[in-house]
Amino acid sequence: MSSLIEQATKRLEQLRRAGVSVPKPTDFGPSQWQAGPAATGQQPPRGFVNTEPMAQPQRVPTLAPVAPARPIAPPPVLRHQLTIDMARLAAMGYLVPSNAQSLLADLLRVIKRPLMQNMTRPPQAGGPARRSNIVVVSSAVPGEGKTFVATNLAMSIAMEVDREAMLIDGDVLRPSVFSRLGLQPQIGLMDLLVDPNMKALDVLYKTNVPKLSLMAAGTAHDRAEELLASTSMDDFLDELSERFHDRVIIIDSPPLLVTTESRALAERGGQVVLVVEADRTPREQITRAFETLANCPIVLSVLNKSRAIESDYVYGY
Repeated sequence: MSSLIEQATKRLEQLRRAGVSVPKPTDFGPSQWQAGPAATGQQPPRGFVNTEPMAQPQRVPTLAPVAPARPIAPPPVLRHQLTIDMARLAAMGYLVPSNAQSLLADLLRVIKRPLMQNMTRPPQAGGPARRSNIVVVSSAVPGEGKTFVATNLAMSIAMEVDREAMLIDGDVLRPSVFSRLGLQPQIGLMDLLVDPNMKALDVLYKTNVPKLSLMAAGTAHDRAEELLASTSMDDFLDELSERFHDRVIIIDSPPLLVTTESRALAERGGQVVLVVEADRTPREQITRAFETLANCPIVLSVLNKSRAIESDYVYGY
């Protein structure tokens, strides 16, 4: 290496004596050529030898491959259909699609908007941690109008442009959703919880309201209350919430102060609507009902049959 440097130095000295302008070797320090000629866009003079160590190229870290997001499966298609008696329903004071511009429809919009907003709100912003699309409708005691509110709420959501609704009769002790809709009893929730071979599609029914599906309470069972609080019910709600992620699932629950199992069902929902009858339900019962919902993430209340709102609709049944 030293002989090469000496030869290069002699050659440069010969060029200078011949009158050729040659830069001094010190003009080509490491600051200019250390990173290589390509870094500055210049080329070193012919015959120059760089004795400084070249900078080592930086190693680019390799990133682990990112797993593709799991696609969300489309909701399954329901096989069975029932026809709701719309004329009968309207005569009883319920909301029907042909009566979308009414005071009742406006009141239901006030109830459903927060519920649908909570479905898209992350837990960090106050939304439910799971099952955000499952709404349990209950009351402190029987007769306060929870089935009326649950049925109308499901109908109102089904009338949305970009939402669908599923109404489940979870009041297995006193089922009434199907009779209100003018439908005959069908196999439903209880049959599904008892028979491990039965699937949700076996007991779900589409209706003549395009975006409304139904599930009946099913066959009466002597352990109905325990089944509502069972692991099977927990697993079923998980499956229902995930497979029908595009729908708001409304469950008409037994009253909270009648059975302890109704409280367990309310706690399994992402949201709860507590129906209170105006001028009838004692304050002590309302307080106890709210206490039973202490473990529920989101609880909304509805004052039903209030005389403060004048309308042509008769709240009650």
